[in-house]
Formats: sequence, structure tokens, C-alpha cells
Amino acid sequence: MKSKLKMGISIGGPTIIMIFVVLCLTTLGTLSLVTANADWKLTEKTLKSTDAYYTADNQGEIFLAELDALLLEENPLELLNKIPGTKAELNPEGLISVMHTIEISPAQNLLLEIIVPKLSTNIATTYQIIKWQVVNNTFWNYDDFEIQFNDTIPEN
Repeated sequence: MKSKLKMGISIGGPTIIMIFVVLCLTTLGTLSLVTANADWKLTEKTLKSTDAYYTADNQGEIFLAELDALLLEENPLELLNKIPGTKAELNPEGLISVMHTIEISPAQNLLLEIIVPKLSTNIATTYQIIKWQVVNNTFWNYDDFEIQFNDTIPEN
């Protein structure tokens, strides 16, 4: 008996495996690129918001230096109310309550609330910082983003 030896080129299995590997590597490469891009955008947003906060914080420190100088003047209450974003009033206990706002972004402000215990000229007056916090200007309106489902079957 003669048996014929068939030798063909078998390209089916290795080709399918190679195509599968190339598709997997392409998918993982694309996902890595998309993730890196999203991380970069988040980093830029974080940088901008951190920079804006510390700029406002620096302006708050400058305001405290101005407050130190104004408390030595004769009528500090009147002078404080002339500063933009500042509201100063004398409460019934004889304390000066000062509120000052500094814009961080269109959606956030830095709020400073300070109490000055005593007013005496030519003597360094101490004050107490009650608040030094970030507050939101805008609030989320849930009604604007409410999804309406209409699951009634129209009658013909």
C-alpha cells in the first residue's frame, strides 16, 4: 500500500491567534491612550482650581494685613465698609463683625468672617477669625436634569 503524504501549509490556526493578539494589543493601546488623556485633563483642572484657591487665600492674607492697619485708624468701621466685598458692622456687645468675600471662581467664593473684640487706637488690636472657608455661589437644580419617562401606550 502506498500512502500519500500530504504536506500543506497550515495557516488557519496561527493566523487566527495572530489576529486575536493584534486586536487585543490595539484595544489595550487605545484604552491606555484614552485613560492617559482623561488623567491629563483632570490634572489640568486640579491645577487651575488649586491655583485659584491659593490666589484667593493670598488675597485673604492681604486683607488681614489691611485690617491690621485699618484697626489703628479712628473710624475703622467706615473704612472697612468701603473695601469691595466687605461688610462690617458693630454688634450689641460692642464687637465689630467683619465679613469679606473673595471670588475663587464663578461658582465659589472664599468667605472670611472676623470678630474684633476691642477698639483702641494706637494699640495693636487682636481679632478672632471665625470662618475661612470656601462657599458655593450656585446650587444644583435637580429639576433641570430630571428625566421624564412616558411609559404609557398611546391609544389609536
